[in-house]
Amino acid sequence: MQNNVNGQMQGFRSAYFDAEREAKQLPKEECTLVLLSLWNTKADGSGDSIFEGVDPPKYEIYWGFEGQCVHELLPGETTPFYIPVENLDQIWVKCSAKIEKTRVYYSCFR
Repeated sequence: MQNNVNGQMQGFRSAYFDAEREAKQLPKEECTLVLLSLWNTKADGSGDSIFEGVDPPKYEIYWGFEGQCVHELLPGETTPFYIPVENLDQIWVKCSAKIEKTRVYYSCFR
């Protein structure tokens, strides 16, 4: 893994993961910090949220470690801090029991 340049953090990968009702690990990816976001927009190019006019708690996700998802992320939110890890797969996510799945976005840094 390439170290940061001149002591500055580098983002190197952003992607998404479909969170389901059962807790699942994010993909294996060596990194040191992660941000999670629950920003879903319509596929029509408008940039409008798919959450407009719906009950936001229905679409929350939960995240945590070792299969224990205890931190909540509501629609339109990004984690307010970088999550320190050695590998992205240390983070587990799941969606609300009220829906089958929802998409969570992540960015990896080192």
